[in-house]
Amino acid sequence: MHIRMYEKAEEIIKTIKTESDRNQWKKQIESLQALGVIPSSLTCREEKKNEISLAGLFFKSGEELEQGLRKYWINKDIQQKQCEDEEAYIKQNVRIGTEFTFHHPTFLFTMKDLEKSSSDGDYQKNNREKGIDEGNRIIAQWTADLQREYSRQKLLSGSKITAANTGHGHKKYTNAAYEAVEIMFEIEIKDTLQDLQDRTFLWKVNFDLDPSCIELQADPMPYCFFANCGYCIETLLFRHTGKYRRTSKYGLEADKSIETGGGGHISLDVGAAFSGNAVYMRNFLVLYSCEALKASIEKTAKEQEKELTEEQKKWMQRSFLTEEQRQLLSESKDVANAPFLFEADEWLRFKHFIADFDRQQASIEEFVRGMQEQVYVNATRELEIAMGGAEHVEVGDKWHYQAVNLEHVHDDGRIELRRFDAQESINELLQQTEVLFQILMMARTNRKISIDKALESDYFA
Repeated sequence: MHIRMYEKAEEIIKTIKTESDRNQWKKQIESLQALGVIPSSLTCREEKKNEISLAGLFFKSGEELEQGLRKYWINKDIQQKQCEDEEAYIKQNVRIGTEFTFHHPTFLFTMKDLEKSSSDGDYQKNNREKGIDEGNRIIAQWTADLQREYSRQKLLSGSKITAANTGHGHKKYTNAAYEAVEIMFEIEIKDTLQDLQDRTFLWKVNFDLDPSCIELQADPMPYCFFANCGYCIETLLFRHTGKYRRTSKYGLEADKSIETGGGGHISLDVGAAFSGNAVYMRNFLVLYSCEALKASIEKTAKEQEKELTEEQKKWMQRSFLTEEQRQLLSESKDVANAPFLFEADEWLRFKHFIADFDRQQASIEEFVRGMQEQVYVNATRELEIAMGGAEHVEVGDKWHYQAVNLEHVHDDGRIELRRFDAQESINELLQQTEVLFQILMMARTNRKISIDKALESDYFA
């Protein structure tokens, strides 16, 4: 639950104070319940003597009801605790899936290059000239070094770590003529500032090739894992790469270039994030898209050295995200792989779809299907170029290459946020995830957030 919900609740409570119509009290109570600031289980009834009862308490006037709400359900202490509890729940339960990508100067391979199998006549020349052989060599060396250095429990920053090859490395391109390696890390945390249920984590990381990069696909883990094991992960996966390029053991870097770099895609666990509630997912998509649009407006104005209009300034000032947080949403320029709705000319379709959704009760499955069939129908010019022409872009590509990819909601139970460049550190991942969690906290309300209101930073219809 986000503090902005309580700000909206404050507006509603002020109207209750001066309201004498009991029917209006009931509607206002329902609005507070939709926001989530008071329990939906509270029963509101009309009583004799012009009274109204709420959870067994009787109120004769709007002023008494306003005082009761503030005393028992919406006072500052309760607000603070509920916001903290919600944030703690998200950080402990919403699992984060990561893709860490690293580039090497010799990596020139594309998707088609990687798909070549040993049955292709020129695969050896292709692999040598495009850098696939070098990628294969680096994966073998890197994973062997990890197994050798952490073959037995090794103490690292107060934690014990072991690393072992599972023997189940998996390639995106099954027939490709290179080898993927999966490493199982066992990390036992000794000292932590957070109260964790588990102090020993088993974390599998798959070392694979993707166009122009080595991609590390890791098991989804909660935020608290990355926060508490950050130094260990940094040492295991980033210390010889990324921003440490000068001392890089493998010549790799976390390249943010859209031409040569890979993405730093982040997946969120649908079950814990949205609790089976399609309105939560709907609100998340609305908020993410609107805040990304604001971020894009800010970024464009800055790049063109133009002043924001007075109206736009008000939007930014009233946003629930800080300017720095919005910048994290707009840093990546990768329009080909992860366009925002307004970049793929899908914004009006999105608004119409949300309006249709709001007129009916729909499940998460129906929401996802509607987004794919009614909204995700366009391809950007950048994607068409990357795919070798518009005729090569298939329906599945349009679903996949979006800033918010929903195609894995049904099979893997996750949504993928693709508009992030390769992370150079775990701290960068944590900052990006915190922005997504701020959006998620705001989205977790049964009150449908208006697109137009969200753009104006008022948020609630």
